[in-house]
Amino acid sequence: MDEVWKDIEGFEGYYQISNLGRVKSLPRKILKNNGVEQTIKEKIKMPTKNDRGYYSVRLCMGGDCKTVKIHTLVAKAFIPNSKNLNEVNHIDGDKSNNCVTNLEWFTRVDNIQHAFDNGLNSTIGEKNPRSILSEKDIINIRLKRNNGENLKDVYEDYKDIISISGFRGIWNNQTWKHIQIGECYYDKNNLPC
Repeated sequence: MDEVWKDIEGFEGYYQISNLGRVKSLPRKILKNNGVEQTIKEKIKMPTKNDRGYYSVRLCMGGDCKTVKIHTLVAKAFIPNSKNLNEVNHIDGDKSNNCVTNLEWFTRVDNIQHAFDNGLNSTIGEKNPRSILSEKDIINIRLKRNNGENLKDVYEDYKDIISISGFRGIWNNQTWKHIQIGECYYDKNNLPC
């Protein structure tokens, strides 16, 4: 694939992103604090990897600096987003592969589901080391809720292991969002809806 470069929105004339996921600073003249003009040469920027495995670069213009994720820059520049989706998914699950052919716009739910289906997110649900409930517990709670049972009655079975506020978060779909009864988000083990 040939490398194609486009201006980064908001940093036109300063930085460009390529369809292969590389970022470069563009040649330009700047005025230093001491009043001396300096020429900046074109340079490929070296990305840094954050604690979640995403690569980002720091972009500066007019004294303002911003750290941005590479995959988001590629998607904004090269992938139409007619549905106005808010997240970018790595199709192969490799966060270092920021090539345009490996990226797609997704909803938050679809992105979580993709990670869940492909075993990419080890911190979600019962895989989270702080989790005290299993996915079967969550399904059971939500089924009881959908069957019209009372929150306080169902909570009686869990009061020794989880606080009422934590339980309400599960009951109201504020936590464990990847498990939705009726939409089969949880169906990693072919569980029935």
